[in-house]
Amino acid sequence: VSLHDSTANFAGTYSLRDTVIHLTAPGENDQISHVLDPVILATIRTNMAARGYTEITTPGADSTANLGLGASVSSAEYTGYYWSYWCGIYYYYGCYYPPYWGTYSYTTGTLFITMWDNRNPVAGERQLVWLNLGNGLLGTGANASRVSDAINAMFAQSPYVDATT
Repeated sequence: VSLHDSTANFAGTYSLRDTVIHLTAPGENDQISHVLDPVILATIRTNMAARGYTEITTPGADSTANLGLGASVSSAEYTGYYWSYWCGIYYYYGCYYPPYWGTYSYTTGTLFITMWDNRNPVAGERQLVWLNLGNGLLGTGANASRVSDAINAMFAQSPYVDATT
């Protein structure tokens, strides 16, 4: 999902926070590996460069660049149980006893990419101008290709993110 402020000025320079923030509830462990963090940041940089942006990397760039970008992830672990009887076409009289049961578990994660405008704060706060969500990317079965494809899709859905407009 890609959402944006249709009145925003996307032209100018940008800064990208150098850390992917892993969002967790108080007292819970982070279920997402940090191994894909460099892929997330590199793919954002590649897309911004392809759109003609210049990255400001000097100290304090988060407030001196025209636009700021940040990435964060969250995760949720799902566990379930199942049970059934042995039934089928081979047992003429119905189901076989005893039943069988088991458990399953998987982790899913959401990637958030946000952009804010540093030029026109409202009541001292920078305004969010672009929000992207990629769900199901960072949990069980996550890989670099899947994450970078999702980030590329976010930019493809957002032709207005252009340094010259």
